[in-house]
Amino acid sequence: MMFIPLPRLTVLVPSGPVSDPDRKHLYVVLTNPTVHPKEGTCVAWVSMRSVVPNLWYDQSCILNIGDHPFIKHPTWVDYGRAGVFPVDKIERGIHSGILAQKDPLSEMVFRRITGGLCSSSFTPEKVKDFYLFASL
Repeated sequence: MMFIPLPRLTVLVPSGPVSDPDRKHLYVVLTNPTVHPKEGTCVAWVSMRSVVPNLWYDQSCILNIGDHPFIKHPTWVDYGRAGVFPVDKIERGIHSGILAQKDPLSEMVFRRITGGLCSSSFTPEKVKDFYLFASL
C-alpha cells in the first residue's frame, strides 16, 4: 500500500534519546509532495512541542486541547525546527513502524499553523521558500 503525505496529515516521530524510545513529537505535513532540486520529492513539515512553564517557546502559534486528538495540553509549533523532508523517508518510516500516521488537522488549525510559518522569525528561510514554491 502506498503512503502519500499530504497537507494537514500528522505523523508521530521518535524524538527522545535511546534511553526514552517512547518519546515522540507530532509533526504536521505543510505541503503537497514537491520536487526539490537537491533532495528529490519532499514536503515541508514542522513539529509541535509541549509548553513548559518558565521555559522559552515561540509564541507564533499555540495549539490547545481539542485542536488535535494527540494534543493533551498547551503546545507550541516549533518553527525553528521546520524542515524540508524527503517523501520516500517518510514512506519508509511509516511502513517500518518507526513513524506513525495520525489524524489530519482541521483546516482551521492548519491555517493557523501555516500562517505562523510565514510570520515566525524562527522559520528557516529555505523552509519558507519551499513552502511558498510548493503552495503555488
